[in-house]
Amino acid sequence: MRSRHALTIGAIGALLDYATEGLDEMYTRILIMEGETYGWTSGLWIEELDTEFDDEGNRSYDEIWFNVTPGYLPQTVPYRAYMWRRSRYTINNFFDLAGSLSNVSTRVNTMLSQRSIEECRRMVADHWQRVHGSALSSQAALVMLPKDSERALEKKIRRGFVGVGLDREFGDRFSDQLAILPGRADTAARPVPDIDLASFLYRLREGQA
Repeated sequence: MRSRHALTIGAIGALLDYATEGLDEMYTRILIMEGETYGWTSGLWIEELDTEFDDEGNRSYDEIWFNVTPGYLPQTVPYRAYMWRRSRYTINNFFDLAGSLSNVSTRVNTMLSQRSIEECRRMVADHWQRVHGSALSSQAALVMLPKDSERALEKKIRRGFVGVGLDREFGDRFSDQLAILPGRADTAARPVPDIDLASFLYRLREGQA
């Protein structure tokens, strides 16, 4: 696990150096973490990132963004509380759903086809409530964190909160205005018009149909 951490940091440093080579402006290099002391997805230890930050000659990052918990707060590396647990999965899923409801293929060939337009609109509104709840929970967690140490305050280690500027009312407006394609449920619900077959055949024979 420690070796994986070292290899990952080395790869990150090499990639960022390559990406910024030849640029006149220096960009802030940010690592987005999940919040656990050890990230099983990333293979990184937050504590080691904190320790390694003092080594300016080999530094591969300038900030970390993560779902902060009282378990460990950095004392050296600057950080921002990142509102989305496990990166951006929650908000990405929300917009993926909205996109699927406006896509002909997914609207016809997936289980979404079994839901009416109004049911789909309620689904979008419900998903937004979860997204907004995640944002509020993360903001509350930041407020409840213990105060920074004197060193952290002096060096401005805690740099704030990172989120998406969408308010509670956004979900209602978005779901109301979203163009949702009709599915099978909407087609099945349409009344079938009565057809006078005899009249239709007569008109067809007379060349009027």
